[in-house]
Amino acid sequence: RGNAAFSQFVRAAAIGDGWLYAAVQTGGVYAFSLTSGEIRRLEGLPVATGAEVEAMAFLPPDSLYVAVEGSTLVRLDTAMGAVETLAASARVEPTSPWEGRGPFAVRGLWADEANARVIALTYIRPQDAHDRGGVWAIGRDGSFTHLLRC
Repeated sequence: RGNAAFSQFVRAAAIGDGWLYAAVQTGGVYAFSLTSGEIRRLEGLPVATGAEVEAMAFLPPDSLYVAVEGSTLVRLDTAMGAVETLAASARVEPTSPWEGRGPFAVRGLWADEANARVIALTYIRPQDAHDRGGVWAIGRDGSFTHLLRC
């Protein structure tokens, strides 16, 4: 029972650098200190509520990756508070392979600390799936590498 209530309250979570980052269903994305008990609401992310977050991953030392419904992937520098949009389907001039051809959804994000990258599982409309769907590596430098097409 407790787990069901937690999963209805927290949409996505990631742990890193002594913090639990959680997308809270009705309140945005928060950082919960695992040592001091401090709680902070993260500002600058393109979300009104945590319900819009599809997935999150923390890549040390200070990068929180957040996939947002509506086809957006951002990286938050947790030390500086700066937010960088890595991919957004609404962009007029594409800067990543996920952009410029309709919506995408990120079904999962996982930190691959040993290789300084985040692994993303994407879903794209079936007619576009061979080009953009599958498993991707997103480098710390913002580069995208298609690892597995599906």
